[in-house]
Amino acid sequence: HGLQGALLPHWLPVRQHVDTVGRYLPGSAGMDVGGDWYDVVETGSGRLALVIGDVQGHGVAAAATMGQLRSAVRAFALAGSTPEQVVRGTNRLLIDLDPGQFASCCYVVLDPASGSAQAVRAGHPQPLLRRPDGRTEVLDLAGGVVLGIDPEATYPVTELRLAPGAVLALYTDGLVELPGVDIDEGVERLRLALASGPPVPLAETADRLIGDAADRPDDIALLLASLTGGCERAGTQDTL
Repeated sequence: HGLQGALLPHWLPVRQHVDTVGRYLPGSAGMDVGGDWYDVVETGSGRLALVIGDVQGHGVAAAATMGQLRSAVRAFALAGSTPEQVVRGTNRLLIDLDPGQFASCCYVVLDPASGSAQAVRAGHPQPLLRRPDGRTEVLDLAGGVVLGIDPEATYPVTELRLAPGAVLALYTDGLVELPGVDIDEGVERLRLALASGPPVPLAETADRLIGDAADRPDDIALLLASLTGGCERAGTQDTL
């Protein structure tokens, strides 16, 4: 638990025009240690990289691999790599490390000033988008295979644009999977939950979305981002 707590972010950047909130919920089975993670990285030029991922399996090995992947994604992002380069580089790193594990990931670079975004998906569940008028949809992002399988894998980029008041939800499969239930049903329940309540305060939305998942066997990560169009605030935002 100490290892995993050290590897997950303790705060997220606070930037003009955008709020971000992250949540992590350990699974109820086994050691309660898993490989889910989220992160928000300031990439320069006023942009933010929103990252969520899920390493196969549970236990200390999954948590350790998660920490390596989170560090790799952050390093590539800070170096100015494009979204496709970030995911391709992380894929090759995981293959070189050869931990016997694979991982899914979704990586979105957002310009809070304009709302433009570029998204890359590696075998990860599709994000949700709640529009300012309350309409909520499952995004259809092009994707590549999970990380750690194919060293030559390519990861296409999908262009998006978010309006002020929109909420983007990235999550891991622990939030939508139940034994004996099709995962599409779980995604639809999550979509309806995001659409049903007020989108702000964002922290309350995050708590509401994971509130019914406390007894799920798999760990859960959730990352919400909302364009506010407001003024920059000083300090940092707690993600606990």
